Amino acid sequence: MKPQRPLVRVRVLNTEGKFLERANVTAASSTHERFRLHHDPHHNVFTDPGLRPGVYSLEVHAEGLESVTREIEVTEQGACEVFVLGRAGLPSYYRGKVRVPFDHPNMYAIALKRRFVDDTFERLTSQQGVSLANFRPQAVEVSDEVRRQGVQVFTVAPGTGGAFERLARAQSFVRAAGAVVRLTRRSVSFLTNEILLEVKPDQQIPDVGRSSELNRRPYRNLSNWWTLEASEPYDSMQLIDLCGQLAGHPAVAWAEPNLFSTVITHTVPTAAPALDQALWNANQPHHKIIDTLGAWELSTGRGIVIAIVDGGCDITHPDLAGKIIDRYNFSANPTEGEDPRSLTADPHGTCCAGIAAAAANTDSNYSGVAPDAELIVLERFADTDPRFADIFLWCAGLPTQRTDLPPGPAKPINVISCSWDLDHVALSASMKLAFDTLASEGRVVVFSAGNLVEADFSTQAYGALAAYEKNIAVGSSLLGEPNHVALDSGWGIALDLLAPGGGQGDTVGETKTTVPPPDTYGPFGHTSCACPQVAGLVALMFAVNSGLSSAQVLELLKQTADKIGDVEYNESGFNPLYGFGRVSASKAVAAASKA
Repeated sequence: MKPQRPLVRVRVLNTEGKFLERANVTAASSTHERFRLHHDPHHNVFTDPGLRPGVYSLEVHAEGLESVTREIEVTEQGACEVFVLGRAGLPSYYRGKVRVPFDHPNMYAIALKRRFVDDTFERLTSQQGVSLANFRPQAVEVSDEVRRQGVQVFTVAPGTGGAFERLARAQSFVRAAGAVVRLTRRSVSFLTNEILLEVKPDQQIPDVGRSSELNRRPYRNLSNWWTLEASEPYDSMQLIDLCGQLAGHPAVAWAEPNLFSTVITHTVPTAAPALDQALWNANQPHHKIIDTLGAWELSTGRGIVIAIVDGGCDITHPDLAGKIIDRYNFSANPTEGEDPRSLTADPHGTCCAGIAAAAANTDSNYSGVAPDAELIVLERFADTDPRFADIFLWCAGLPTQRTDLPPGPAKPINVISCSWDLDHVALSASMKLAFDTLASEGRVVVFSAGNLVEADFSTQAYGALAAYEKNIAVGSSLLGEPNHVALDSGWGIALDLLAPGGGQGDTVGETKTTVPPPDTYGPFGHTSCACPQVAGLVALMFAVNSGLSSAQVLELLKQTADKIGDVEYNESGFNPLYGFGRVSASKAVAAASKA
């Protein structure tokens, strides 16, 4: 068979995240050959399968927007790049090498500490005798999802933003404050007073980054990674200008602001109806669909550890309590008396844990996909990029920036399940490092691909964490006939696989799993349900072959997936709505046992 040339895929977005199908994308090689990339309407990318491995200068233009040129490397596996275009003169920030312009003038966000999230910034400052009159703050409407994470957004009088954020940071009830760089219907990201950067080998931080107002400290134990924390006179907008100067300096590999972001949780379970104590398949139809029983002939996940990273978990649930070998609340602050071993009995996290690895309960006919696997449950909240990265580094037993964490999990973690994401267009360098490290050690990270609240197929339907090539992005297929993808499931070039979570277009509804009191079991669905199914399946695979690499696990899942739906899959077996198909537990575990 003739070898396939690497596939180059480029997404061009505007500042609102809309795909710009009329953009012009050109690649120039080192020998001055020029290649015009064409728009692929099925995947909403620009592509040219004829580009050979090498380094190219990629030029992206769109009418009325500032052009961007960036050097990319095309490997044997190809390249997947994101470009964001905005009007000339807009401020911008970086995610690695991706320059992201933004347009939220005079808009600032405040993150309250966890115990104050049900209060308001205005009321708390008033109680402290602090006047906000000079700033004329006007609250910006945000979703309940953002508000529950303690983040509030304001517009302030022109020219007062820097003073507003400095006043906010000085309050004892505030975690972070800064200018908003990304605001969507469900999430907020804003600047902090920190920059992260990597200097090139044998180089030092440039003079521009050695101001006496910048506190320099190493990032973790990496000799050439640094965190720069600013004090006055810098505010976040001034700091982002400095970040841009550092990013363009020849001694610097990359520089990016340390953003504070809220989390998008991909579904919330509905209220539980009266329990149907019928057969197991009626309770949990996803097991029959992916043939979990067939997989259990070879493996039930014994000896494997699954980490559930979510909003908390009911650790007293009878199907979970005996399986949870460790837990940690990454949003707790021990210095303020918060117990890092105390978890919120979050319904979403409880459901995810049950789908992945609840004990097989023969009395009630409920079970996780990997009923004999052990669980570690970790609670996360809105936070900064490095603190999100610390969760994943801790899962691998690696050093983190924090001094308040235990040295590592009670047992090595094999697979990490995340039914949530961050609404970023590209990964931060600290998150990329964490995922690369996990993959190199054979740890598998599974993310849900998200649910489309509005069917706008010009936008990316998954977050940057799910989209990263070394993680597994999981969409949702229907629980009933026909065998189709859920109409509101995430889609696109980063989608890897489907699992039966249901969603829009399903005639069956939702499967059921563990929920906190007052009920024991309740409905759960969408991609949040599909993700822990795949995490449980990965545990079954590791139980029969602990030597699998993370890349091998993904490849076996793709090879054994069932090609459902009346759609065409390309020569690699991929379809942008279906990924590589719906997982088959029995086929995947059998293939893993022989690999």
